[in-house]
Order: sequence, then structure tokens, then C-alpha cells
Amino acid sequence: MKVLFSAASLDDVVAFALLSVALSLGAASTASKVAEQLAFIAISWSLIFLVSLFVVPRLTSLLPDSLVFEGSLVVLFGLVLAMTALGFSAVLAALVVGVSMAEIKNPAKLRDVTSMSAALLAVFGPLFFVTVGAQTDARSFLSPAVLTQGLAITALASALKFAGVFPFALLYTKDARASTAASLGMIPRGEMGLVISSLAFSMGAFTGAELSEIVMMALLTTLGGSYAFGWAHGKAVRAQGKGREVQARR
Repeated sequence: MKVLFSAASLDDVVAFALLSVALSLGAASTASKVAEQLAFIAISWSLIFLVSLFVVPRLTSLLPDSLVFEGSLVVLFGLVLAMTALGFSAVLAALVVGVSMAEIKNPAKLRDVTSMSAALLAVFGPLFFVTVGAQTDARSFLSPAVLTQGLAITALASALKFAGVFPFALLYTKDARASTAASLGMIPRGEMGLVISSLAFSMGAFTGAELSEIVMMALLTTLGGSYAFGWAHGKAVRAQGKGREVQARR
């Protein structure tokens, strides 16, 4: 399970990084401009991560326990300001802050920060999904074209995710049932698909019907993938239990 959650998190991190790069390159019109922008992105990211890994943790570790929460907020908003000024997505600042905070020598200092983050996530996290829902016309789900395209995208997203995970899971676990469960657990395609499609809709690259198709895909893969993972994981656990009983009898 830890490997599954880590892989899911890494998957989103890579997607956010690629999205940030794509948006940064969107204004480049020539090959020289693209090369210049890529060099700028590489240098900026290198400097930001070096500061996050080596400077911020040392400065934060020097703070007394009573100021760790305030210090982490200063780091968060400072990195958001710096990264947006450089043209990057503000969402990536959260990733960088997470990397910085993980390097603090005394993790116990972060308990208040973690509890506050959970509270903020519970309050503000659903707002994004409410916003996407408000942008979506539910009546479009009844359109044969949207329904057909949405189901096709769902099938393609599910098949490609399963095919991309299963070989590596099997190589790691050497267990076909456990690998199947892990692959099915990776099928839900929720937040990243909605982030990108909502951004594309706001930029005029997506129509309302296309946004509805992605929302349908997110709903179906989340519900279907969760159910399939629970079923496959249960079978894998029961098979492992029977295997242990057989070994015990021997």
C-alpha cells in the first residue's frame, strides 16, 4: 500500500511539473525562444530546489518550536510569490514546500503545521471540485456524442493506466494477484485530469462538451477503479492467507 500511494503521489508530481513546463513554453513561438525558455526553467528549478533542500530546512530548524508554524507559512507564501513571479504554477510551490519541510531535522515540530494543513485541506480542498462541477453542464451527459466519447476516454484511460503499472508491479511483487490489485488501484483519474481540463476550458482550448467528457471519465474511473481495487485486493489477501495456511500445515 505504501508503494501504491507513493507511486500515485509521484505520478501527480510529474504531471504537475510537465504542466508547468508546457504552460511556460506556451508563449514561445520559435525554436530559439523554446531553447531559451527551457534553459530558464532548468536554472530556475535547480536554484529553487537547492534553496529548498539546503537553505530553508536549516533556517527553519533554528526556529523555536513556537515559531515553526509561522515560519512554514512564510516559506509557503514566499515560494508561491517567487514561483508565480517566475511564471510557474503556484500549485508547484506546495510540492517544493513539502520537500523543504521533509528535510527538517526535528519532524515533531511539524505536528501543528500538519494538523492545520489537514483542516485547511478539508475546508478548501472541495472548492476546486465544486468549481469544476459548476463549469460542467450536467445535461451534456445525456448527449449521445458526449456519452460515447466519455466512455471511450474512460476505457482508454483505464486500459493504459493498467498496462503501464502491471508489468512493474509484477516485477516488484512477483505476485500476479497483488500486481493486479495495485494496477486497478491506480486507475482512478481524478484531480490531475480535472485540473488540466479545467485549465484548458478556461483558456478556450476545451469546449463545454469536452470538459463534460473528462468529468465523466474522472467519475467513472474513480468509482470503478475503487470498487475493482477493493475486490482485487480482497482476493489477493485471501490468497496470501491460504498460502500461509498451506505452508503452516507442511
